[in-house]
Amino acid sequence: MNKKSIQLSVGKENLKLSYLDNEVSTAKIILYLHGAACAKEDFSEAYKQESLKDFRIISVDMPGCGESEYSNNILCDIKELTEMSFSFIEALELNNICLVGHSTGGMVALKLLQNWPQKFVGFISVEGNIHPDNGRFSDRVVKSSFVGFENQLMPKLIEELGESDYPGFNIWAEHLKSKKSQRAFYDVCPSLVKETADVNNLDFYKQLKIPKLYIYGSENKDKFKFLSEFTERVEISNAHHFPFYDNPEAFYHAVGHFIRTLK
Repeated sequence: MNKKSIQLSVGKENLKLSYLDNEVSTAKIILYLHGAACAKEDFSEAYKQESLKDFRIISVDMPGCGESEYSNNILCDIKELTEMSFSFIEALELNNICLVGHSTGGMVALKLLQNWPQKFVGFISVEGNIHPDNGRFSDRVVKSSFVGFENQLMPKLIEELGESDYPGFNIWAEHLKSKKSQRAFYDVCPSLVKETADVNNLDFYKQLKIPKLYIYGSENKDKFKFLSEFTERVEISNAHHFPFYDNPEAFYHAVGHFIRTLK
């Protein structure tokens, strides 16, 4: 895989975004959209999977995350992230895409599917925000001012995540130590909470005509009441919100099996 960058207009700013691309010459494309305050490297094991070697795999850092720029002159809400993601798709001239969206990235993916369905042939939502049950972290953020978030809530959250027995939370804690990521995380949360509470999103997901799969960690099976409405779902054992870190073997087995069924 190669690390690349692209300059895109985000709001009133031009920002340099970082992404990974294995540049495989194929019409089959996997685009990974990470969660809030996460990074493109969350999907890095995909580039090593034998089952995915025939696919072009692209993973992009959202503004303010990983190695992508951010600006105090913009506010990256779900709408802005969706439009930026489509601009990225257009700039790279991507079609026949299987979207893989984790957490907040799952919500952005859902909005892409609502607005530009012709671009996509499959969708894997990895604990994607689709129902109020998904909003436990963002709900805590919107109740705080940025000063309170930065000085009180964020240090507490980083400490909690760092002490977790789940590797995914430990890695997320490291991402959250970046001041840039904290600002981007705080900015997206109000719109994320609002969108997650919209029952129309769950209905839209269930009515999607393209193949879809919802992947979730076993730790959350009793917390996500909406799972009973899905027939296309996979539970990853010994995993929480970051199944690709907590149990990568089972996670990529599920991803590979699903993607190989796509036409």
